[in-house]
Amino acid sequence: FGAAQLVDLTDPQAAATDIRAFIADINRRKQMSRAAQRLCDGRGARRAAMILAPEKSTNGDPVYLRPATPADEALILEWQQCPGARRFARNPDVPDKATHAAWMQATLEDPEILLNVIECNGRAAGVLRLDRRPHRGELAAFEVSLLVAQDHYRAGIGKAALALARRLVPGAV
Repeated sequence: FGAAQLVDLTDPQAAATDIRAFIADINRRKQMSRAAQRLCDGRGARRAAMILAPEKSTNGDPVYLRPATPADEALILEWQQCPGARRFARNPDVPDKATHAAWMQATLEDPEILLNVIECNGRAAGVLRLDRRPHRGELAAFEVSLLVAQDHYRAGIGKAALALARRLVPGAV
């Protein structure tokens, strides 16, 4: 993932050389910082609490949010391609594979965006994206984007996902 660099401390001179090179390489430090942000969004305790006490679909199945990964790219594109899926999107055009791949990579790398896959009863059921916006007074603000997979329509998945979003970023508007 690139979030850490090993330094051999058994050879003090080599370790010192490695550390000096690391300190001098601002681009490497920035890359490592971005990689660390992708690995840990600082919301682990909240995510664990959601697993222990999930929201429920209308038929009582547990609904969770998990961070999206590159492995979700094809499924999210498939959902985007369903008729009507983008009718409320800012850009209603269905992306092609290359455009979607570039969007997915940029989104996963952006620490200001929380891209989550909604799971219901252990199966992917949609996507919830939270884009950080300027604070409103003391409160953090997020723009919410929600897409529920067609095979999960009218099951209360969207409502449960929004309740989970409130738990993931409590106090946000």
